[in-house]
Amino acid sequence: MKRPDKLAPVVRLAREKEKTAALELALAQRDVARERQRGQELSAYLGNYQRDLDRGLKNGIRAADMLTRRAFLERLRRALAGQQERIRASDQRCEERRQAWLRCRRDAEAAEKLWRRRQQDERRAEERREQNRLDDYAGQRGGMMR
Repeated sequence: MKRPDKLAPVVRLAREKEKTAALELALAQRDVARERQRGQELSAYLGNYQRDLDRGLKNGIRAADMLTRRAFLERLRRALAGQQERIRASDQRCEERRQAWLRCRRDAEAAEKLWRRRQQDERRAEERREQNRLDDYAGQRGGMMR
């Protein structure tokens, strides 16, 4: 087996690892988008609920209803804080996946570069061998003609 041929499986494996890392990054990006969307929806719901409560307070609301709504509003705020934490964690996972993909990509590119260099070296060596054969043949023919 020629030297470049020995590297082909290494290049193939590096590219597969890069592809897997890219897929994991895409999934992490999707998760970030989903978590951010949930956060936006929760924030909008919280804002709407707060406006409704404010309107109710202006128009007159029973004390028991006000306490119930404020308690619910507080639960919404805690839920939003929890969602923001999930967004931060999701962002961090996404960044970790991005760094992993970049490492895999660099590794794959380095393996491929080495493989191409070895192919070129092998081609040059083959050309030298062929030239030597031609030179030997020409030398043998020259000796026969004398």
